[in-house]
Amino acid sequence: MKTFKIYTFGCKTNRQESDYISQELKKIGFVEKEKDEKSDYTIINSCTVTSNADDEVLYFIRKQKKIEPNTKIILTGCLAQVKGKELSQNPDIEMVLGNSEKLNITKYISNKNTKYEAENLLKKENFDEFTLQASKRTRATLKIQDGCNSFCAYCIVPYARGKSRSSHLENIIENINNYVNNGYKEIVLSAIHLGLWGKDLNPKRKLIDLLKEIEKIEGLKRYRLGSLNPSELDEEMIEYLISSQKVCNHLHISLQSATNKTLENMNRHYKIEETIKKLEYLTTHIKSLNIGADIIVGFPGETKEDFAITIENLKNMPINYMHIFPYSKRQNTKAAEMSCQISETEKKRRAKVLKQIATEKQEIFLQSMLGTCQEVLIENSKTNDKLYKGVGRNYTKFIIESDQNIGNNIIEVKVSKIIDKKLFANFNI
Repeated sequence: MKTFKIYTFGCKTNRQESDYISQELKKIGFVEKEKDEKSDYTIINSCTVTSNADDEVLYFIRKQKKIEPNTKIILTGCLAQVKGKELSQNPDIEMVLGNSEKLNITKYISNKNTKYEAENLLKKENFDEFTLQASKRTRATLKIQDGCNSFCAYCIVPYARGKSRSSHLENIIENINNYVNNGYKEIVLSAIHLGLWGKDLNPKRKLIDLLKEIEKIEGLKRYRLGSLNPSELDEEMIEYLISSQKVCNHLHISLQSATNKTLENMNRHYKIEETIKKLEYLTTHIKSLNIGADIIVGFPGETKEDFAITIENLKNMPINYMHIFPYSKRQNTKAAEMSCQISETEKKRRAKVLKQIATEKQEIFLQSMLGTCQEVLIENSKTNDKLYKGVGRNYTKFIIESDQNIGNNIIEVKVSKIIDKKLFANFNI
């Protein structure tokens, strides 16, 4: 009886794919071990969005081999896709599988002759459809799209994930129904570039067409969108988000910068002024809307004046939390060849400034939640016998005290206090 364990780095899409790998290995008799147990195989589903992500994965491989020298390491995911041939020569790695190949891991894991396999995803036309019967989390993630056509100046993702490919609407609806029938209350729609869903299908579809079909699914309590580009928030999408009964009042924006000059240099096709107007309109019309954003600091050519504009705009925008990334050079991207590269010291300084602003904005938003009634999905995991973790409809984190077993239920609570960026509430049936 063979054993395995999986470590996942990076995005929600990787996490769902790891769940699928686990499901398929179990079908052929493999047994999944806990992280602190020894296993025959250690599968590492990697990320490569920044150089730090690469370093983290490679350090983990070295560390794992020292702890468990007899385990066979299978590297897959985005780092494997981009640098697979090179990494297949690493003596610590048994096998390297690309992003498509990992979904057929049962085919490769028993083939001792396979050392490296990774299809050229820039030539791949179709989405790899798969069905996941259950998620390891209370909130089920569903991958509906893969790849990206944008080729932003800083981004390696098109090389790691290929061009945009969409799951068919019928398959998405079937997967959501499977989740609902298995007791899941919330579905998270994940993608590499969510707003591109449907544009490669025949006939072409729009993301909003899919959302309207999801809205009709009986038994589905709520669903959450992954990241959207500001340009994808057109009038039709904005009005849908306001009127929908099931889409969560939470929006994550792939903003990347808050100054037009840097956005243009990044090959991002929207203006900051238009984006601010859209977000302000949404905030006015959706109660307790929680908006997050990804921001890159220290992009080549970003002057001190540009950064000052970014600071001012971010302070004034209705964004409540931010993921801050110092710009990272990635091979084969336009930005890596640009002049006026910013020093690592300055990038870290700018990131620190924005992280402080992000902390302050999040605290203000959480304070605004005190005394309000919020809908919370309780997770199955507890912090102790009476305290449950939960996720608000607007993606705020909750701790709920209850004498009853309330796991995997959606409940309404009144926010009583804030501790360590978590909202606290009592619940008594």
